[in-house]
Amino acid sequence: MKSLLIKNGTIVGPQKNYQADIYIQDGKIHQIGTQLDTDFSTQKIDASNLYVLPGSIDVHTHMDMPVMDVTSCDSFETGSLAAIQAGVTTIIDFANQTKGHSLKEAIKDWQQKAFGKSFCDYGFHVSVNDVNQSVINELDDCIENEGVTSFKTFLAYDSMKLDDQQLTTLAEEVGVRAGLIAAHAEDGDEINKLIDTQLRLFNTHPRFYPSTRPTNTEANAVSKLIDISRNCNVPIYFVHISSKEALAEIISAKAQGVKIFAETCPQYLMLNDSSYDQDEFGESAKYVMAPPLRDSASIDALWEGLASGAVDVVATDHCPFLLAQKTGDQVDFTKIPGGVAGIENRFELLFSEGVKKDKITLNKLVEVTATNPAKIFGLYPQKGTIEVGSDADIMLFNPTYEHVISASTQITKCDYSIYEGMNVTGRCVMTILRGKIAMHRGKVSIQKGFGQFVKRGRPTC
Repeated sequence: MKSLLIKNGTIVGPQKNYQADIYIQDGKIHQIGTQLDTDFSTQKIDASNLYVLPGSIDVHTHMDMPVMDVTSCDSFETGSLAAIQAGVTTIIDFANQTKGHSLKEAIKDWQQKAFGKSFCDYGFHVSVNDVNQSVINELDDCIENEGVTSFKTFLAYDSMKLDDQQLTTLAEEVGVRAGLIAAHAEDGDEINKLIDTQLRLFNTHPRFYPSTRPTNTEANAVSKLIDISRNCNVPIYFVHISSKEALAEIISAKAQGVKIFAETCPQYLMLNDSSYDQDEFGESAKYVMAPPLRDSASIDALWEGLASGAVDVVATDHCPFLLAQKTGDQVDFTKIPGGVAGIENRFELLFSEGVKKDKITLNKLVEVTATNPAKIFGLYPQKGTIEVGSDADIMLFNPTYEHVISASTQITKCDYSIYEGMNVTGRCVMTILRGKIAMHRGKVSIQKGFGQFVKRGRPTC
């Protein structure tokens, strides 16, 4: 593999920015210093006026994901291609266990979906839908040999949620093994009651969807899981926190020393629940996701949580569907597959709306999109940082590039964008993955399958 020398750029980490050159050899960062030089065979990259950032890590994606009777429209090939365009060098997707089947089968199924197709590196969580002694017996193998150290649980969705005994058992067993529980925190029983109420009133339009998943259903589930974290001595990672009420529970628990982490997503920072107030079923259906979009007070609270460190990670929950999949026969909002696209917009949105508007610092942006994800999910310091010995996963970012987000120019197969027409400043102009230039100014120079499976360790924070 050809060696690279990145010169004249501003390196940005979670704590500081500094001017330095980076010499890359054999896929690793070999040297960092000023006025580095090499022989003629080294490819030199001029990063003048650009930020040099660790490759982004998106720890919450759903490629080729079955939902209801449809499948998310991005495969590992198309979804990872969108990722590479945006400086995302690693994703962690969710391998879903089928009830009655093993965790290892789920991992094998998702390996088959990804192997030979992904442009970026990838790992897996396992979504656990069935807990029994056989599943518990698999945990050591998953963690020690498969490199899968995080296990997702649901408190919502009848087909996926665990009962209290199963949830407690899994939490205890994962805690003993120093693994991590990832949790979808919504009170499924209460949500089911609210859905039944709306349908009995013939309120089928997506505008009624948010009323079936109010903020208390999220906050109550978060509170329940915090008790489990405390009692079972297991770290819990809350995916896609959307409301100020849920965040308040997390802030209080963190102050008491409970080992928990919070993730939010760009959609909960950029958009509010007025998106559902559209007469056309299909236009409103675009924004159906779980949890739903919230009000402006929650948006403000989440930005404040990012700045303060209460929110640890911004991931995307990238789970896109074509508009035709979203609308189907337009029966009612319960038939709409939940999920949106976001993997190629996350960093530019956070930079434009967060850094440029002084809601967060550039260093915080690196922390929540690279360093923290790597530490929480056992990838650090191999990934998530620019250090000697780390993988040479690097994004070159132009902070002055102005453009408009549009479905007509996006890479994901999704045929609409929830950010359509939004003006943003900043764009990834080069992605380097394990020392190889993967994308330069929109042109991808690696083949599908270049992405490798990454075995993960335990949390390091």
